[in-house]
Amino acid sequence: MKKILSILLCLALAAVLLPVFVLPARADESYGDWRYEIDSVGDANVTKYEGTGGDVTIPSDMDGHKTADIYSDAFADCKTITGITIPEGVKTIGENAFKNCSNLTVVRVPSTLVWIDDSAFLGCSSLKDVYYNGCEIAWWDKVEIEGSNDSLTSAALHYLAPTIEAEPEGGRNRVEWTEVKEAAQYRIYRRDKSSGSWSNWGEVARLASGATWYDKDVTAGIDYQYRMRAFVDGKGKAYSNTMTVKAIPEWEYILYAGEARIEAYNGAGGSVTIPSELDGYKVTTIGDDVFYYRSEITEVKFPSGLKEIGSGTFRFCSGMTSVTLPEGLWLVESAAFQDCSSLKSITIPASVTAIGNSAFLGCTTLKDVYYGGTEAQWAAIDFAVENEALTGATIHFNSTSVAITTQPQNVTATAGSTAKFTVKASGTGLTYQWQYSIDGGDTWKDSPATGNKTATLSVPATATRNGYKYRCVVKSGTAKVTSKAATLTVTAGAADAKVTISTQPASVTAAVGGTAKLTVKASGTGLTYQWQYSTDGGSTWKDSPATGNKTATLSVPATATRNGYKYRCVVKSGTAKVTSKAATLTVSASAKPTITTQPKSVTAAAGSTVKFTVKASGSNLTYQWQYSTDGGKTWKASPATGNKTATLSVPATASRNGYKYRCVVKSGTAKATSKAATLTVTG
Repeated sequence: MKKILSILLCLALAAVLLPVFVLPARADESYGDWRYEIDSVGDANVTKYEGTGGDVTIPSDMDGHKTADIYSDAFADCKTITGITIPEGVKTIGENAFKNCSNLTVVRVPSTLVWIDDSAFLGCSSLKDVYYNGCEIAWWDKVEIEGSNDSLTSAALHYLAPTIEAEPEGGRNRVEWTEVKEAAQYRIYRRDKSSGSWSNWGEVARLASGATWYDKDVTAGIDYQYRMRAFVDGKGKAYSNTMTVKAIPEWEYILYAGEARIEAYNGAGGSVTIPSELDGYKVTTIGDDVFYYRSEITEVKFPSGLKEIGSGTFRFCSGMTSVTLPEGLWLVESAAFQDCSSLKSITIPASVTAIGNSAFLGCTTLKDVYYGGTEAQWAAIDFAVENEALTGATIHFNSTSVAITTQPQNVTATAGSTAKFTVKASGTGLTYQWQYSIDGGDTWKDSPATGNKTATLSVPATATRNGYKYRCVVKSGTAKVTSKAATLTVTAGAADAKVTISTQPASVTAAVGGTAKLTVKASGTGLTYQWQYSTDGGSTWKDSPATGNKTATLSVPATATRNGYKYRCVVKSGTAKVTSKAATLTVSASAKPTITTQPKSVTAAAGSTVKFTVKASGSNLTYQWQYSTDGGKTWKASPATGNKTATLSVPATASRNGYKYRCVVKSGTAKATSKAATLTVTG
């Protein structure tokens, strides 16, 4: 026991006598207007801003250390800053970081941001706008905002990346997106799994405007992914969210007795053409409910080999006003056209022998039925119950003694001209009576126009007649047949005389980095302008987003990619318009600037400020100073005062001893780099 006590006593005595070593706290580093700490992975974390304020941009790195976080109180009570740009790479904003920055009006945050701590923007009473370099989905999914940040969350939030959605449609994929303010261009990127794994991303479209794009180059059953970027002032912003879709076919079918029976339609609607074959199999049947409730369908064109239309196939297709069934069809199943509430006319071939229950029930606007056979053949059709909408309409029989061989066609005519409608018929002793309708074909009156009792009707094209319909009743004795209706569309008459181009835009040659101006002069009243550009020699044209695109003078940045682009202007006065001749933009290379005075090496005492100066000759010169911490092996853009001027001012600190500095001088795309000068810091 005594031995143990002796040992413990010795240890206690040693502990008292040994010197105590305490690791000193690591001091902040200094970098221009900034103070920062270096964390365990070598990143810089902002601890204090010591600048004069204004619209401030935080450097993306400090002395070669990537900026990662903004620590607590870094900008607290800084009344002089009006704007802040936080670089990509920053992930967190600490507690009270911008507290009481009462003159801060705009904040620009990166897509890498994930956390904003308590009260980071408390008291920022002037904050109006927050610009997020990402899409709306990313903001809500990725960024965690703690309490007492009402100044931030109540400001207007602007997303610099669009949010996209993608949906498969038959034979194509539809991509939609939210528009980005001031975006001049959108680029869409795609990849697929056609080989079993995702391919590389590839650009598939560039669009100046719009919010919907269709990808028609897809294969059914293949997965596709889409994303996009908005470009503002020629610079791409962050990528949007990514959407995945599996492409589907426009038509689905089954085989029955070696022939195709359509089971589903996945298309977008509008005017639909049903194919005569699918994968080499003849289409003879449209199955049940294929187009059920597709009110967006306005027209259907049937294949000649069709034999049967299934139950409920076109039920509730309220967008169709006229239907022409093909020769060879024999069966229209029950409810096939039920509740097609806008259907006004239908052409039924003599080959039809059976019409099922309620096939036309609810077709309340059906007025005219054009039947390809005789009255006796019509009476022989097997009509099931509840088809009074069909049988109670006006039936126009194809009499054996008179028949329409050429129907009148729709006509578009300018106001003040004369529109002509012509019908051709076969038979003996034919008489004609043209009729017109002002209510879309619901009611008809005999036309008094010239030729109203001949095969050709001449109608004065007036604005009031726009949309009128015309048809002809042809008789041979007591037999008669009525043509289909044709529509008259009247456009503004002789309008182009009201606006003329007096001076055409001239082709322009401009140096890279300059601005090309194209001007048009026109005469007329209330003129409007829309400049367009073509990248394929004038084959296709798109509206230009460049400055002045809706004025008489267009200003276009002269870039190498625009060399050879053509530009023209569409000038309007009301409905009248005229298009100028095309002018070509030729972009020439800029002359390389010349360094006339190289920057000199400098020796200075610590705590002072040193200046490096470069002189160069050339046009439209720009400057970017760079520094190297490894003897000139690698270079980074300097954030020091004057970094984009001919003279750079650098604080002389011990940590910068041996740093090298040089300047990149540009004229357009041409550039020259100065020799490197060395900073030696003494004391």
